[in-house]
Amino acid sequence: WNKVKTGGYKFQPKDMLACTQVSHHFRNTLLPILWYTFDEGAMSAVPIEIIRKYTLYFRVHLKYRLTYRPGNRESCTRLTHLTTSLRVGHMGRSDIDFIKSNPGLKHLEFTEPLHFEAFCGDLFSNLQQLKYLRYYLRDAKDHHGPHHQLFQPISANLKVLHLGCSNGTLDLQGLFFPNVKELLVHLPNTQEMMNLLQGCPNLERLGFITFSRDGSTNFIPALKSGACPLLNDLEEDLAQVLEHRTGFQKLDIQHDELRECLTRAINHHASSLTHLSIHLPPVFQILSSCGQLKSVEIGAVEYSDMQMLLSTDRWKNPESLESIRFERWFGEQNKYDPISARVLYGWTMSPEKYGRWQNRETLEALFETAKEFERLGVIIIGLSVFKRIAV
Repeated sequence: WNKVKTGGYKFQPKDMLACTQVSHHFRNTLLPILWYTFDEGAMSAVPIEIIRKYTLYFRVHLKYRLTYRPGNRESCTRLTHLTTSLRVGHMGRSDIDFIKSNPGLKHLEFTEPLHFEAFCGDLFSNLQQLKYLRYYLRDAKDHHGPHHQLFQPISANLKVLHLGCSNGTLDLQGLFFPNVKELLVHLPNTQEMMNLLQGCPNLERLGFITFSRDGSTNFIPALKSGACPLLNDLEEDLAQVLEHRTGFQKLDIQHDELRECLTRAINHHASSLTHLSIHLPPVFQILSSCGQLKSVEIGAVEYSDMQMLLSTDRWKNPESLESIRFERWFGEQNKYDPISARVLYGWTMSPEKYGRWQNRETLEALFETAKEFERLGVIIIGLSVFKRIAV
C-alpha cells in the first residue's frame, strides 16, 4: 500500500510480490503481510481466483458491500476490523452470517444508515471481543425490544460507541456499558438519551452526530443529574452543562458568539482545562483564567488579534502552552510573500508548499513574540505548520 497525493492509499503489491518469490521462507513470511488488509474498492482489479485463494489471511476488510464476490466468504473468518458500506435496506441474512462468522472482530463500522430488520436481532451475538462499533439506524420506531437484545452481548467490552437513530426510539433501558470511554451519539428521544448516558459510568468523551437539530440538547438533563462523572471532553458548548460539572480537560466550543454566560461557564473549568478549541475570538478573558492550557485552536482572526494572542501577558500561565492553531488570519499584513528557505527564524515549515507562501515580516514578528512561550513548539496558521527547532 502506497500513499497517494490525493489522499488515501493505493494497492501496489509488485515489490512485495517479487520478494515472495525469493524462497519458501520469504513467501510464508510475507503473504500474511501482503493480504492483511483487503479493500474491496481499491483492490477491485485483483482477479477473483487470487482473492479466493488468500482470504484466510484477511484481518482488515474495508468497504464490504453487495458487490462482494461470491465464493470467498467461507474462509474469511479471522477478521479483526470490518467496515461495510451496505446501504439502507440492503443487508441480508447472508451478510449477517458473514459478520457473525468473524468472532474475533474488534472494530466494526456500518458507514451507511440501516433499516433494522427482524433478522438483525442476533447480529452481535458472538462478537464479545468487539471494542469499537459504529451503528446508525434510519428508522427504529417499530423495533423497541430487539435493540436491547442486540446490544447486550457486546455491552461489557465496548470502548468506543458511535450510535445514531434519525427516527423513533431504541430500547436501551437497563443496558450497561462499563468500559465505554468515547460516545458519539444522536438519539432524538430524551429518555433514551438519559438511559444511554446513565449506562456509561466511565464515559470520558462525548460528541454528537448531526442528523438534524432535533434532540440536539436532550443530553442536558442526564449530565446535570450527574451521569458520566468521569466526563472530561465535551464536543458541545452549552453553558448550562458546563456550569453544573467540574473537571473538563477538553472543550470544543462551536457557538456563534462568545456570550458572557459561556465565558463564565468555561472559566468554571479553568483549573483543569488543557485543550481548548474555540471558533470566535477574542478569548482573552478565558486565556487569562485558564492556567493549564497546553493546546489552543482559534478560528479566523485579525492579524492584530493574532499578535495579541501571542503575547504572554494575555495568558495566566504561558509556560504551559505547547501548540496554538489559527484557522486563518486576515488583515493588512496578510500579503503573501514567497519564502524559499525551509527554516526561518528557528522554525521549520511544512508542508513546504503552503509554508513558503506566508508574509515574511509577519512570521518574523510572530516568531519573535513566541520566544516568550518556553514550551511552545508548534504554530499552525491555516494549512501551514511551523515547528520550533530545539535549541
